[in-house]
Amino acid sequence: MTAVLAPLEALPTTTTALVRATLHAQQGLIERSAARLLSATVPDGVWMVRRASLTLRFFIARSSAQVLFFFARRDLPEVRPLSAQLDVTVQAVPPAIPTDDAALPASDQPIHHLTVPSFLVVKPSAADFAQHTLSFTDSRDCILFRFGTGPSHYLGIRHPERGPQAQLFYHQEGHPATELTALPTSLFLALTETIRRDLTAQDRAAQTLPVQIPHDPSALSDVDVALFWLIEGFRLMESCATEQRSDVASPLRPLALAYAPSVYQAELALRVNQQGFFVSDPQEDAIALGLRVSVSRERGALLARLSLLPPDFLCQGPLREAFLRALRNSGNRSLRSQLGLRDEDAWSSLLDSAQERAVIFRVDRTRSTDVNVVVLSAAETATSAARQIIIRCQAQVDVKESPPSVNLSDVSLRYDSLQGSKQVLDGETLRYFLRLASALQRWLRLL
Repeated sequence: MTAVLAPLEALPTTTTALVRATLHAQQGLIERSAARLLSATVPDGVWMVRRASLTLRFFIARSSAQVLFFFARRDLPEVRPLSAQLDVTVQAVPPAIPTDDAALPASDQPIHHLTVPSFLVVKPSAADFAQHTLSFTDSRDCILFRFGTGPSHYLGIRHPERGPQAQLFYHQEGHPATELTALPTSLFLALTETIRRDLTAQDRAAQTLPVQIPHDPSALSDVDVALFWLIEGFRLMESCATEQRSDVASPLRPLALAYAPSVYQAELALRVNQQGFFVSDPQEDAIALGLRVSVSRERGALLARLSLLPPDFLCQGPLREAFLRALRNSGNRSLRSQLGLRDEDAWSSLLDSAQERAVIFRVDRTRSTDVNVVVLSAAETATSAARQIIIRCQAQVDVKESPPSVNLSDVSLRYDSLQGSKQVLDGETLRYFLRLASALQRWLRLL
């Protein structure tokens, strides 16, 4: 285990201590309620804690040769190989009912399941590559996207890190695969729509895969070790809840409730290399990986459900809303003219129609600005036809504000389905897209 992970050993003890302190308050509440029952002329009932919720935010960072572990936010170092938010809820549960069912004994050996977005083909076989990309290759140099509705469509990209020299392949089930000399905009838009559906939970076809964590400590990556200590925190919390009930004074024990963790979920932002080890050096090449970890006990089994979060170059939540507000307020006259929109009201109407299905990618980053591609899909109305447009813009983003603020500049139109624009993705946007595909390919290598 690397030195940067050593402080994580304290995480289970810390979370358990916080829960124990909360449950200790429940014991005091029962004692005071019992005293009131004995002294009051008209008993007013017993007050008890039904549930207690805790949110912990922490990160690990390396400063010079010292490893720091914070639960409170301070001046952050430039690089954080791990940051996390852990949400915990401990809830009163009914007393256990004795059962003769011995088929499902409680197990402390966790079962790991990983959920992966449906648009990514995970660990495709050589036969998959031969079918979809006309070549025998493997995931070390190729990435496969699955998209569309009805018959599956596949876009294979070989060596996306080579930019314009990458090989592109398209395959629709029931038709032969073909090599592409350029990326049709229609395929890019169809893939974008699939990604949007996945991110908004409208796509229920996400893949759930079993994950095997090595038993040999020397074979564990930093990601494996971080997962171990998170799960260990859940196990110790279960023990803590049991111990707390046994601590209640004997005459009051019938009033004491049993408790168990009902929510134990963490969102992790990791900065790792291709072997899954944390990267603290800002100059070292690294992969940004987001994981949601949910731990529970079901029918005696300890389950750890892992979900890949959207890559950080896909704008979501408040940041996405901030981008859409900035687009609405930009009132770019040149852009409106290219789109044939008379005034700002017409521009606002188009955004109103496209807002729900908008997808925003960060495709490049400089010291002061981000470069973003915005895909807007407006539905058909009584006065206008359905329309898809692609916009590129530079953005100054301040996420320290709440909500985040976004200032746009250099807003330019890259595609408009109504104006007979080129039906292939322009070279600059294609280079950006291939850069994102390369990042996703490296992302998948960690699985």
